[in-house]
Amino acid sequence: MSADAEIRNRPKVLVCDDDSSVRMLTRQCLEADDMDVVEAGSGAEAIEQFMAERPDLLFLDVEMPGMDGLEVCRRIRDLPQGGAIPIMIVTGSDDRETIDEGFQAGATQYKTKPVNWSLLSRDVQYMLRASNAFTALKRQEDRLRYLAYFDPLTNLPNRRSFTEQLNRILKRSQRQNHSAALLFIDLDNFKRINDSIGHGRGDKLLVEIAKRLTMELRQDDAISYMVEDEETEHDGSTEIARLGGDEFTVVLSEIDNITGVEAVAKRILHRLSQPISLHAYNPVVTPSIGIAVFPDDGADPDTLIRNADTAMYAAKAQGRACYRFYNE
Repeated sequence: MSADAEIRNRPKVLVCDDDSSVRMLTRQCLEADDMDVVEAGSGAEAIEQFMAERPDLLFLDVEMPGMDGLEVCRRIRDLPQGGAIPIMIVTGSDDRETIDEGFQAGATQYKTKPVNWSLLSRDVQYMLRASNAFTALKRQEDRLRYLAYFDPLTNLPNRRSFTEQLNRILKRSQRQNHSAALLFIDLDNFKRINDSIGHGRGDKLLVEIAKRLTMELRQDDAISYMVEDEETEHDGSTEIARLGGDEFTVVLSEIDNITGVEAVAKRILHRLSQPISLHAYNPVVTPSIGIAVFPDDGADPDTLIRNADTAMYAAKAQGRACYRFYNE
């Protein structure tokens, strides 16, 4: 391992104490065990250094003039990057009330003065190992949740996520007496195109379709879709998902009338029908779109999905590259 890599792998500890001799002793103990130390002489400086240096652990004196250590701890916990960092507070009081106050402020561990310098490095290393183990576990949990709810190819929500979200949207729409629309999208002749260009390029084509859907419809997780024959905008949220293969869905909530839904369908149709550049290939993949509106075309998720799927097959029967609303 290079010297630069070793430096990057060394844990970084931010030491905050208004007493320079304490900072010096702490630095000597930690650097002797191959840790990097960043110093701060006040609470305000500690927050600045925390933002600039992104340390792995914070060693924090409670009794400081101005902003004390507990207030520093609270403020760092309120920062987006400060929620999980281990914080060791050092206090001259060993009564239960003071210690409880430290934990309530967000401390991970505490030490009472005078500090046993011979044990400090061991305690810091233990806190760092515990923090790393927690971070690894959290990362694994996040990964498992991602695999359960998202399509790894396109990064769109998967069928499970779509089903749960559709249930929530329809329940909310029913409570608030709003309409919602489900657009069921199936790519025309995808199997033939996939076989002709190869499955690797076929996957890239699906990724591009997902990107186009996202770029066209999503802006900060919501869309504003314009009703074409009116000047007013109607704000409604949208959920995009890939159910598998070449099937995608779009759910629009809080819609006022089908004219707005039709405007969205036209935008999707136009956007997805543009040629896709895949090295030497430039396939044109058109969508067939089936639309079902809640509650008229289905008062529950299963019925709405079934009717949107029926409308999609009607669009294919009509000649593909078009959209159809469900009609009994």
